[in-house]
Amino acid sequence: MRHMLPLALSLTYAENALRLAIANPSQSPVSLWSPSYSFGHDSVSFQVRPLKGKPCSIKKIARRWTVNIPGSLAIQPGDTYLQTFHLNDGTWDTSLCGDVDPRTEIEISAVLEIAQDDNAVTYGIVTGRYESNRLRFKSMKEIVN
Repeated sequence: MRHMLPLALSLTYAENALRLAIANPSQSPVSLWSPSYSFGHDSVSFQVRPLKGKPCSIKKIARRWTVNIPGSLAIQPGDTYLQTFHLNDGTWDTSLCGDVDPRTEIEISAVLEIAQDDNAVTYGIVTGRYESNRLRFKSMKEIVN
């Protein structure tokens, strides 16, 4: 029997947005931190690989939380959870990619990373680092403007 990873990520681009599909190919439900609460707010980031230059990351901007609860969401066996991201909506820090030449082609992938800590264990949250496929763009401007 082949061992399957608990999650499979697929990144697409349509209508000026990145779309991340997080699929559960396992036979059991899996739980993730909800992005609506502090525990899951920054669990998704984007890895940018310029064809010329050093890789960099685009991450969620930290924010203040008035309610801090460990909200989670469940993905049933065979189901997929979809998220849409607009990297130009003011909630993303693109400054780490400021050195990327605007004329350089890039590849971008989504990274879902959840640390294994006491809260994740207590609430049965899937932990680890998962990376999607890479998409290619003519420049950073295509995805952040």
